[in-house]
Amino acid sequence: MAPIVPIGEVDARQMVEDVPALGAILDRHGASPELMETLVRVLMRLSDLAVELDGEIEELDLNPVILEPVSARATVVDALIVRRKREE
Repeated sequence: MAPIVPIGEVDARQMVEDVPALGAILDRHGASPELMETLVRVLMRLSDLAVELDGEIEELDLNPVILEPVSARATVVDALIVRRKREE
């Protein structure tokens, strides 16, 4: 289960490290430590967005996120944000 937002750098790093296949994926593509930092920053920015929207996000799905090992960039190709239904 993901931590409640806002998350800090330690939480974001732990979430990245908890992805089971991440090590194999990064090793296969010759990823640098900078790419790991990019993933941490992506999670932290998503946390900031969730905080800014003040509980309006029910679900958030980014798929795929393309990692570019040479430039240490992450590109989100598609995103789905489901808003929480407000009780009236």
